[in-house]
Amino acid sequence: MDLFQLNELTDDTVNLCNNDFYNFLENSLNKDLCELFRVQAIRHMTSLSSITIDRIIEILTLDIGDLNNLKKSLGFVTSDGKFHLRLGHRNLLERLLLLVKSKKNSSIKNSDLSNQCMKEQIHEKCLEMWRKASNSSNVTYIPVLFSWINSIFQNLQKTKNKYRYDNQIQEFALLIFILGGRNCYEFLRLNLPSALPHITNLELLIRNQEFKVIECEFRFNLLKEYSRSTNCNYIFVAEDATRSISCIDYDVQSNSFIGFLAPLVNGVPQSNFFRTEKFNVLKEWFDEADTSKFINLHMAKSLKSSAPPFILCAYGSNNKFEAIDVLRRWLYIYHESLIQGLRVIGFSTDGDSRYLRAMRLCSRFFAELPNLNLFKYNDQLDIKIPDKWSWFFMKQQQIFFFMQDPIHIATKIRNRLLSKLANLKMGDFSIDMKDLVELI
Repeated sequence: MDLFQLNELTDDTVNLCNNDFYNFLENSLNKDLCELFRVQAIRHMTSLSSITIDRIIEILTLDIGDLNNLKKSLGFVTSDGKFHLRLGHRNLLERLLLLVKSKKNSSIKNSDLSNQCMKEQIHEKCLEMWRKASNSSNVTYIPVLFSWINSIFQNLQKTKNKYRYDNQIQEFALLIFILGGRNCYEFLRLNLPSALPHITNLELLIRNQEFKVIECEFRFNLLKEYSRSTNCNYIFVAEDATRSISCIDYDVQSNSFIGFLAPLVNGVPQSNFFRTEKFNVLKEWFDEADTSKFINLHMAKSLKSSAPPFILCAYGSNNKFEAIDVLRRWLYIYHESLIQGLRVIGFSTDGDSRYLRAMRLCSRFFAELPNLNLFKYNDQLDIKIPDKWSWFFMKQQQIFFFMQDPIHIATKIRNRLLSKLANLKMGDFSIDMKDLVELI
């Protein structure tokens, strides 16, 4: 086979490897050059696209006794010890490398043309679908897919720092981030180049739209928007705390330190309390101030069953508070919600004795605070208790209702049923697993 008569290598030739590759070299070059490739352990034709002649014959410039015969066959060694490849062999190698590189460049060019043609076809179809959707009478039904694909094609022609996304794509990305979480969003963004904005852009968008939860801040303004979106002004508020790892962090947006225990004023935590620009004050906080060991969370839920819950407030706590703090905090939430035109129907918590005492004080269940006027807004709820319920004691006028979280109730019932020491009683009757089996 004469390489100088070939204009281009075939696809099968470019993919030759191992023995097939060496057989091709022996037929197109010669046995000595083929042996040189064996010595260099070059086994694939495609690897020649990134190799030079000097690198191929580099081993012959070394003083290796086993290669003396190969050196004599392929070239000359001068008196100064330098090896010189014969001109004919060099021309053969140059021709082979040129054919391989030309084939690779041609394949890349054809691939680029094919991809460009495919992109143009997809782009044209998307534009056609976009025009049809734009002519629709209701613009809100235009899928995000059209603008998403169009945005991808536009961004692929730019550098990463010039990627642009319209409002629809940003809102779509924000929904993915909220519903899927940070790891899910980052996984999609890395596997869909130029399709989704960076997480830092989403965090900036969240800050601009007041979606970020600031410690100790009750978001009553957003609660009003939440109730408006659910078309219901009646809400139920739940509160619970969970243990967390103590950590002090600096919030750039609020210019305050998070992780210290915020003081309670009338049961309400003070937001941005730990804000200073003096190092001595900060050092004093680290030395003397308590850190939060729990996270207290307030969730609001519209009475509409299909409405999702809403985060009203979150803050750190050390779980050291009294029942009066709970009651004052509930009244604060109740009154502030009234200002926004919302009516809190009730509160839900776990079975902590301080919460239960606050419920008892507010419902006036054999306990009452004489200096606290619960009905100054004259919007109390009138409860109609059946006359036959002589066993059910409850004031007919209540400012709001209470209930224990059903999950906590079910958990405590389960623990009592499975316990070998404690007994579960309802009235004068003891409950055990046999009763549960009969009900099932």
